[in-house]
Amino acid sequence: MLEELDTLPADGTEAAGLRVNNANFFALDDFASVDSADLYSRLLSKFPAWLRERRSFNREALARNLFIDETENKPPAPAAVRSSKPSSSKDSRLKGKVVARYMGTGDDVISDVHADEGVYRLHVVYQGKEDINVSVYYANDDMNWLISSYGEYDGYVLVRGASPFTFEIQSSGHWQIELEKVPQTKVNCFSGEGDDITDIFAASSRVWHIIHEGRENFDVAVHFVKRGDTDWLVSKDGRYEGKMRFVIPRGDTAYFEVKADGRWSIEPI
Repeated sequence: MLEELDTLPADGTEAAGLRVNNANFFALDDFASVDSADLYSRLLSKFPAWLRERRSFNREALARNLFIDETENKPPAPAAVRSSKPSSSKDSRLKGKVVARYMGTGDDVISDVHADEGVYRLHVVYQGKEDINVSVYYANDDMNWLISSYGEYDGYVLVRGASPFTFEIQSSGHWQIELEKVPQTKVNCFSGEGDDITDIFAASSRVWHIIHEGRENFDVAVHFVKRGDTDWLVSKDGRYEGKMRFVIPRGDTAYFEVKADGRWSIEPI
């Protein structure tokens, strides 16, 4: 049965089977004898192709006003979600100290990027039509995936670790990256569009109002600077509006990490 699921046709119509093939099957005679790296590679062998096809199908469907709603089996969102609009205050972002700026085309590795201790955000602008993948290696050789996207991209991602940094870019088009130290701000209302890292703030509010107008994944985390830990507040698909409670410890500061494909806002109540 699993093998048949893997080979179902997928030509964009439900009558043919899957809209986009999201199944993979391989047989194992002796699970214990398979190397972990080999097993991991097999498990993810079809994932890059699925990601490309899924995003391509969604863009084409959106153009035809037939966007696939990942939450189509869930109850309709409350009317308040559809009527609320994130405020437009992205221009209030403070400009932090830029410590490095690079541009190029195609695959590249940028080594020995030095920075003082602190929190940094990487602004990535990509003008290609295919995949872009960006990862960072820290001084201790730990690696973090920063971006795995398809098509044009313009957003901010978190870089938090010991320098020197090494950035690896895999792309088929023109890109530009800018490493900026995250500054502190006196405001605590934030909004934007797409991936973002807010300025560092201090706030006494315990309840926050969060809105997202996009159609795909929406993730929000709050990072505490002195305490050094992270709380994930939201991980949803599509439109979202809700209130979340968290407390910034006395004497500490925080910043939000946002993964989104549409407009969003985060405001204290």
